Amino acid sequence: MNTTVWFILVFLSCTLNLVATTPPHYSVPDPTIEVFSPKGFRVSIPDDDGISVFAFHGDINRPVENLEAGRFSKDILRKKCGKWIFEDRHTKLVKGDVIHFWLFVIKHRLGYRYDNGEFTVTELTPSNELINGPPLSCHDEEKTDLDGINTDPICEIRKNLTDTVDSLRRQVEEMQEVTEILKDLLGRNNGSSISLMFEGALPPGDDAMYTARLIIAEKLDIPVPVVHASWNEDRSIIFKVASLDEKLIVIRASKEKLKNSKIRILY
Repeated sequence: MNTTVWFILVFLSCTLNLVATTPPHYSVPDPTIEVFSPKGFRVSIPDDDGISVFAFHGDINRPVENLEAGRFSKDILRKKCGKWIFEDRHTKLVKGDVIHFWLFVIKHRLGYRYDNGEFTVTELTPSNELINGPPLSCHDEEKTDLDGINTDPICEIRKNLTDTVDSLRRQVEEMQEVTEILKDLLGRNNGSSISLMFEGALPPGDDAMYTARLIIAEKLDIPVPVVHASWNEDRSIIFKVASLDEKLIVIRASKEKLKNSKIRILY
């Protein structure tokens, strides 16, 4: 199996397992859904201590299957007036339309899903009633008029910068967690987690160990020892290093230093 695909499958499996095994002390509540005339709709849940992300994925008159993103897909990183809100201001809905959706909430760094959501439009609210509680000040989340246009440019700039920094920080934290999880999972299968292969125009010789070490030392210029190596029938070399961390070092170095070489690395 292609290793990139395998990594993706491991990541998705890990993510789904994380969601499935989270403690049952929190359940995503039934959302409040409002549909507006002539267009737009809003989906919201109340804030709860520890919520940091609210994600909405949905479609109109088409079921959202297998946790696909759907026509509407957005992560909300900031609450408004005690609620986590997804808003669409452009879609025109009529009575009888069905909103299919699923929700994802991160609370205290654990993930919770609300699956198979379905809402049938039975009434439309005039868009001039798009009022979400009391007006928000710059010291809360944002200050907007009824059309969602920010009325304070300084507030908007500060909010955008804060949102960007918060988003980047969360992404870094999530990537660090994912990296540690993947390394742990791969480390459990010790054989494949430390195995690599060189193929292509390899240096001549009968000693596979010597050849693999030569490529690593001279071509890659990194101090990673080879603990086992053997020739394949097609004159490629399969070899092992001591740890997953060293395997990652070899892969990174190979991507940079074998870019224009006739030697290729498989992992």
